[in-house]
Amino acid sequence: MENNDTSENIKRFDSWAKTYDTDRISSWFRYIHKMMLEHIDISGKKKILDVGCGTGNALALMAKENREAEYYGIDISAQMIKNAREKTGNLANFEFKIANSENIPYKDNSFHLVFSSNSFHHYPNPLKALKEIKRVLKDGGTFFLEDACRDVFFPIWLQNIYRQKFEKGHIKYYTTSEITGFLKEAGFKHIKIVKTLKGIGIKKKAFTGIGMFSARK
Repeated sequence: MENNDTSENIKRFDSWAKTYDTDRISSWFRYIHKMMLEHIDISGKKKILDVGCGTGNALALMAKENREAEYYGIDISAQMIKNAREKTGNLANFEFKIANSENIPYKDNSFHLVFSSNSFHHYPNPLKALKEIKRVLKDGGTFFLEDACRDVFFPIWLQNIYRQKFEKGHIKYYTTSEITGFLKEAGFKHIKIVKTLKGIGIKKKAFTGIGMFSARK
């Protein structure tokens, strides 16, 4: 059963799907995806899962670099998934499903790599989600997480307060230490803060403060 936060996010993302691939924020996401690829090994015949995949832009970018891998995406928005499927057509190495981070519809030990970008702050139960991600990872597999972090840049701390008050579906921007703590509690190993980025006016974004994290099962 969906809680209120999840229901609000579904409504928001279904509506956003209409402009998701063309608006300013999505342009920013694509910039972040390219940066992520500098720190993720996607080589070889890997099975890769994007949790909160939107319209599949990150997976499509990865596929340009490696056509041997199998790409999977889940998202709570049916409209986002519809757009992702249309974008990838009938390509055999892509699969998209409507699902949330707490109930990933794949078997244990399925993926070499799981990643999540720009969505962790929407998860109602982040620890439960991370344990579910760990479940579907193969032994030795990698999880990569990217999201805004309120200790990286002070404006993110202020934005978090605003969004918690006025934006239904926004749960929390965490600190880098909170995220590494979640990863440790979920049972991940080799936890690293791979990169932080803060600034004003980067790619025409008013301000940003993000963290990138990697961990192993």
